[in-house]
Amino acid sequence: MTNESLLTAITELITEDYRLKKTFERLVCMADFSGRSRYMSQIAWHDKRLSEIAGSVGLNIISFEEQQYDEGMAVAPLNAEEFDKNETLFIEQMIEPTIMHEGRVIKTGTAVLAPVEK
Repeated sequence: MTNESLLTAITELITEDYRLKKTFERLVCMADFSGRSRYMSQIAWHDKRLSEIAGSVGLNIISFEEQQYDEGMAVAPLNAEEFDKNETLFIEQMIEPTIMHEGRVIKTGTAVLAPVEK
């Protein structure tokens, strides 16, 4: 296995992990039980560990959630056509993260946009 194919496999694994994590976060937020904060802490710990492990091989996992959207971002919006070009938008939800390796984008993230409330 080449370094490039190994990097591709790790990137795909990170992407699938991100999707599962976001599903788990939504489930925990919807549930009404006293252990919610414990599960949210576990998610935060998981994120920290995954970032550390990814960083050890030169990868950086980026989520642009809650940031103002700019066309120059390394993210592909799923719903950009729903808005006027002059409308100020923010990234409401990241479906997949942006992943960088040693300063270059190797996977563009996928996001859902929403208008900024004025």
